[in-house]
Amino acid sequence: MPQILREHPWKISYSSNTHHTITDFYIPALECAVQYDRKAGFRKDY
Repeated sequence: MPQILREHPWKISYSSNTHHTITDFYIPALECAVQYDRKAGFRKDY
């Protein structure tokens, strides 16, 4: 059964030095999510 996003025991912060960010944060967050919106961009300096 999918978990409710607010009920997951999230940590205050996730550091790549002490956590595996993909398995500790992203996978549980996406499994709980109903919708995923993403915006990406880049800046080119001239």
